[in-house]
Amino acid sequence: MIRTFGTTDNYNTEYMEQLHIDLAKDAYRATNHKDEFIQMTKWLEWKEKIARHEQFIKWRLDGDRAPHHPHPPDLHFDRTQQLTKHPSAKAVPIQKLITDYGATYFRQALTRYIAQQQNPNEVITRQRLENLAAGIHLPFHAVPVYHKIKWLSTDAWEHGNLLVTVDSIHARPHCNARRGNDVVPACFDTALINDSTGSFVGVKGIT
Repeated sequence: MIRTFGTTDNYNTEYMEQLHIDLAKDAYRATNHKDEFIQMTKWLEWKEKIARHEQFIKWRLDGDRAPHHPHPPDLHFDRTQQLTKHPSAKAVPIQKLITDYGATYFRQALTRYIAQQQNPNEVITRQRLENLAAGIHLPFHAVPVYHKIKWLSTDAWEHGNLLVTVDSIHARPHCNARRGNDVVPACFDTALINDSTGSFVGVKGIT
């Protein structure tokens, strides 16, 4: 799984392992190991009923107050962008960006971006932008590339961590495995980016 999808960001395998213990191992130990499926199902049903009855007793002992239903935490995250200290690839030729990364129009997009940054106070039409971009020369043939970008946020679930990863994007071409002759498949996540002019409704300002 890690070879296919990369590191286990935002999740791990402990959840499934704990469910396997609660719903399979403990239930099997409670049987006589004969026709165990029916016994396991009945044991789990009894366990759930006991848990519900325990909550009912606690509710009555607390003074017959209405049960408290906590509101879910706010899912609006003030995210902080994080990159690794060093790029995943220090110098990737622009031609390789086109062939391996699928960035077919990298040069054109970069020159347009530079043109917009050089003229921040000018209302640039599309034709004007193309003319400005055509006059920009890129004095390099390779660029550093980061294969992963993360967004961190204060732990909304109050688990004690100051910062947690709430989102991440991968952009990694296929490569050879470190061991053996296997090929690690490419991974390019699809992302919708708000260029700071978009709103919560609609697609305007979303690229």
